[in-house]
Amino acid sequence: MVDYEFHEESFTETTVSDQSTNHSDNRYAAVQKVTESEHAFYLYIAPNAAHIVAKDGFTEGNENDFRPLLRTVIAPKKLHIQ
Repeated sequence: MVDYEFHEESFTETTVSDQSTNHSDNRYAAVQKVTESEHAFYLYIAPNAAHIVAKDGFTEGNENDFRPLLRTVIAPKKLHIQ
């Protein structure tokens, strides 16, 4: 399972498996591009590597709350969202 927490300066990814729990902190400045599909947001940290945030996976707020956050923390030229 992967869980994301979005903060003012960064987002935290928590990966939980049967054997371990791992946390990684990711600064928005490292995000190269953000795109949106019908079902998810893709936060690219490299040309072929992205954090995939499912729209139906929000436990607080929803996709309509997430877009304004992205617009404040990601440069407009990097955003490709609705």
